Amino acid sequence: KQWYQRRVHGEEGKMILTYICLVLLLSKASPSVTFRDNGYEELLVAISPDVPEEDGQQVIDGIKSWLTAGSSTLYSSSRGWAHIRSVLILLPSTWTEFEAESSDKYLFEDAEIRVDLPNPVYGDGPFTSQPGGCGDQGDYTQVTAHFLAEIDGYSTLMLGPPGNVFVHEWSKLRYGVFEEFGYPGDPLYPMFYYKTTWTTQGQTNVLTPNFCTNKAIQGSMQDILGGECTQKNGVPDSNCIFVGEKEQPITSSVMGAPFVTNNDQYCDESEENIHHPELPTKHNRPVWREKCWMLSRAIKYFAKFDSVPLHI
Repeated sequence: KQWYQRRVHGEEGKMILTYICLVLLLSKASPSVTFRDNGYEELLVAISPDVPEEDGQQVIDGIKSWLTAGSSTLYSSSRGWAHIRSVLILLPSTWTEFEAESSDKYLFEDAEIRVDLPNPVYGDGPFTSQPGGCGDQGDYTQVTAHFLAEIDGYSTLMLGPPGNVFVHEWSKLRYGVFEEFGYPGDPLYPMFYYKTTWTTQGQTNVLTPNFCTNKAIQGSMQDILGGECTQKNGVPDSNCIFVGEKEQPITSSVMGAPFVTNNDQYCDESEENIHHPELPTKHNRPVWREKCWMLSRAIKYFAKFDSVPLHI
């Protein structure tokens, strides 16, 4: 069999990503992704044998589209310090209709990104396994064939720009940061909290959506089943969610609101991309607060590297 190789130009046609398809031949683990000269090389994406081969072309095309967009957004988010240079796509050995090089170096379980069946909790949504604490790398990121097949359609409509979604998950996987928003019905990291402010009239408590953004987030409260939210003693019930507008003047944090179109920056100590350590988010969990504060700029990971021009 021959190498199945294709060079795909990134956004603006300036960054080049190389994709190579492999077929698993034997079971022998080997480390994959490396970081060299501002680029991640041999990022391993593995497709589960449970994914039907008839979905193969859409899945492969979706991987390329998602990671090309992700590389471009990562370059912007890291302020010129990083991008994805090359990707290895591991195909199931049961797939016979695609040209690929046989390999005994990689296992599905070793892939940084896995394409598998829908998860009972997350469904078709991307998620990253993070068993450790702040600063600890995650185990893997999982997506589904449906997510990839709809990467420029339904997935973008529901989750936001593909590049933002990639950077959101990649940051959890590689840099050990956590989500900067709340969850419906969660007692520790609620979707809404009461923000205390002081005015000439004294203290006021305003019900506020729990998202770390550099500007007040715009959107509406809705019951997940439709209609208006139900509140008890001023607290929204567990079915109440916040639906944010996709077009609004927010530019950070990508860990807080990746669904916003132009929001591709990390929060930091600056006024422009201000971090809000008081918010009840997983990233601000008290036992991690000091360490997470130091990591509130995920780009500190690249502190020893110089930025590079876009013409790579």
